[in-house]
Amino acid sequence: MHPGNCFGDTVAVDDLLTAGLAAGSAPVGRAQGTYMTGSMSRPVFVVAVTLMLAAGPYNGSTLVVAGRDDTSQPVRELAVVGGTGALRRAAGHVLWSTARVESSVHAVLQLDVHASVPAPSKTAAAELLVSSA
Repeated sequence: MHPGNCFGDTVAVDDLLTAGLAAGSAPVGRAQGTYMTGSMSRPVFVVAVTLMLAAGPYNGSTLVVAGRDDTSQPVRELAVVGGTGALRRAAGHVLWSTARVESSVHAVLQLDVHASVPAPSKTAAAELLVSSA
């Protein structure tokens, strides 16, 4: 693990999401959440991040990603545990990899999202409205 990282250390993030890995790639949103050092012996983080999308067909929608990020592995799999807006009730996974390390505190990650969203059910929506009255 990086010197200075201690078990339980937590960092809040509000990072730019871009359409590609190049420095000039178009911004598409923000990654907002936390990373916590989750192992006493390995470079492992517990991640809870909301991907807030601000461009394209999913503008205003979010995906919620959570899981274990073992940075010693080239590709890590984290869970898509939900979403909002056009991505409401999303489920799936994200293949999370380090594209490049720019400093001891900054890395560029590549997120390959595999998620599905159930079709909205008019019956379920009507039932919810009735039960909440």
